[in-house]
Amino acid sequence: MPSTSDNAPIAGTHDLLGNEIAVRFTVQRRLQDLLFSHGYAPIDVPVLEQTDLYLRKLGSQVASRMFNLTDQRGARLSMRPEFTGSVIRTYLNYKDNLTCPVRWQYCGPVFRDHEQYAGEPRQFTQLGVELIGTASPRADAELLALACRGSQALGLSSLRLVIGHAGLVPRLLEGMQISERARLYLGAHLELARDGADGLDRLRQGLQEVLVLPAEQLAERPTPRNGLATEEASNLAGWFLREGTSRHTGRRTPEEIVRRFRDKLEGADDPKHLERALALAADLAKVTAPPEEALQRGREIAQRYGLDPGPLEELRDALDLLAAYDLQGVVVEVDLGLTRALGYYTGLVFELVTGGHSTAVCGGGRYDGLIRALGGGQDAPALGFAYTLERLVDALPAQSDAPDGAAKVLVLPADDAAFPHAVRYADALRAKGEIAVVDTHSGTGEDARSRAETLGYTRMVVARTDGVEAIDLMVRAAHAPDRAS
Repeated sequence: MPSTSDNAPIAGTHDLLGNEIAVRFTVQRRLQDLLFSHGYAPIDVPVLEQTDLYLRKLGSQVASRMFNLTDQRGARLSMRPEFTGSVIRTYLNYKDNLTCPVRWQYCGPVFRDHEQYAGEPRQFTQLGVELIGTASPRADAELLALACRGSQALGLSSLRLVIGHAGLVPRLLEGMQISERARLYLGAHLELARDGADGLDRLRQGLQEVLVLPAEQLAERPTPRNGLATEEASNLAGWFLREGTSRHTGRRTPEEIVRRFRDKLEGADDPKHLERALALAADLAKVTAPPEEALQRGREIAQRYGLDPGPLEELRDALDLLAAYDLQGVVVEVDLGLTRALGYYTGLVFELVTGGHSTAVCGGGRYDGLIRALGGGQDAPALGFAYTLERLVDALPAQSDAPDGAAKVLVLPADDAAFPHAVRYADALRAKGEIAVVDTHSGTGEDARSRAETLGYTRMVVARTDGVEAIDLMVRAAHAPDRAS
């Protein structure tokens, strides 16, 4: 830890030193090499983007946590909270010179704030891929397998691949008489329905927020047809002024708020239909099982509500193709209540959990509507995933101090005349893949040996003008300062 609290990093950020950097570098390189071998070319994008890029489609959970600023010209900018929006912006900028499918990989820091910091990272590292321009379930299977293979390449064990479908609830609910915004809200917040009556109450409250009107007015007022009666309009306007604008309005103008209010009034949902939709959501959210069992239970639920089970077949197709990959040791589950915090997912979604950890080390899915939402003119298929590098490192088995087990050698010049020989000898060791450091510290050979053992060197070489002497070392626990937080 730092010597004083005044020198500590900002809460939610970390200093990295020595061995932590070495391990992180090894993990990053192994993953990037694996992705490159599967045809994913590297891409880099700016840390700063136009705020509107993220507000259009991220979802409230992430959009509310962005670090925002205004530059000297008044432009609203944000530090990227994830990579996909920036990657799709880049694709749209260069698409005339690209041939689909486009396979890209990226790695870098992302930033998310928290209203009340509770130990969650404000800066963390994402390493991931985007596959743009293919709607085939083969692409879904490829990304599922690639996420697992990357984790396996790092030596992670007890992997559990949890698969769901972000479009399942919204598309099933197309068979019910409720609005699109209600369908999308239920699909994005389905996991709340796992919490029984309390979770369903939170879903109801959320729907009331989305639909503007309080529950009693939803239940009592008539559905508007060709405009509202004068008295009704006055009552609703009075309610809106008292209650409707008391909530946080973000960056929307008064005109935008009123327009949204009017649109919601004109498309308000029948509470009876909403209750039926909530019951469906509660039934689906409880389904977590091996693939065959989960899909069968999903079909039975759809049949019970008289709905088309078509979205479940998309999961079936991807799972059938995933069987072509050798993923021994990976337990596959289907979770019909799985949702992701990012609001742009439209199809298959997944998370990868390892060992005794409850937090996913990797997650992603299909987002076929994002390209159009960001200005692409029409929908285009795309999907991707991202590892959280810090979670991967925390989940790794015990690592040696040196990346990939490379030997660490301290080369000690016997005197100043031997210094050129020490430099050349160290260069020769590096050419063979070893880590070699020429000692620049004044002191005796015993001092150098003690430092080398403490710092984790495996060998010390004394260089003289007439040759070298190698000394094997007893490696002590290498000094690695605790991570500051």
